Amino acid sequence: MAKNELVFGYGSNMDLNQMHNRCPNSDLASFNAKAKGWKLCFPRTSSLRKGGVGSIVPSPCDETWGVVFSVDSQDLLRLDGFEGVNSGAYRRDFIEVFDSNDKPHKVWTYFAIPKDNPPKHYVPHKDYLDLYIQGADYFQLPKDYVQKLKTIATKKTDE
Repeated sequence: MAKNELVFGYGSNMDLNQMHNRCPNSDLASFNAKAKGWKLCFPRTSSLRKGGVGSIVPSPCDETWGVVFSVDSQDLLRLDGFEGVNSGAYRRDFIEVFDSNDKPHKVWTYFAIPKDNPPKHYVPHKDYLDLYIQGADYFQLPKDYVQKLKTIATKKTDE
């Protein structure tokens, strides 16, 4: 039996349909969590996503909410492929997140490799950010966090 791993999804991986497609062997048991001291950012672009793609960076006064999924080890490697780990677009590493009882959990998450040095902000496409918002609504993340996601500037064209 494959070992299950915990993965923190804070962006488009909060879209349950996307996660089912990417992790077909996993039951995707989940719980909401926050990454204290991490801020959402968009440090690279994707032609598939038509704009900036998300990551998190250390920021002591911020927090990023998301969903922790239980994923089998085979699906974790599949997820690496979808996230672009092998192509150098993202890397996977451990962070600590906190559940609704403020209990800490060591989980995997994905970090975008910035396209520029120093990193620039790339505006995400509305359709891409809508995946974040729909996932946050579905998993009933805090209303103030969902509202914060809704205020992120997006582009509506496929420039």
